[in-house]
Amino acid sequence: MINFGIAAVLLITALAFYLFIEEKISVDATAILILVLLIVLGIVTPAEGVSGFSNPATITVLCMFQIFRGRSTSLTP
Repeated sequence: MINFGIAAVLLITALAFYLFIEEKISVDATAILILVLLIVLGIVTPAEGVSGFSNPATITVLCMFQIFRGRSTSLTP
């Protein structure tokens, strides 16, 4: 039987896929939105939600976003 947590995670996952594919809002804003939704709905605790920011892989991805942003703005005429 599907409970609230399972249904919420499935809907949030579908929303994330849609927003990532359509890029209605930026990818980084979408990721933060999904994180906030999971915390607000009580699916993860705030400590669990922000614990990933201390992971070196997360910091690397953040740096790659910044490098790409700087590079793409310098190439436009």
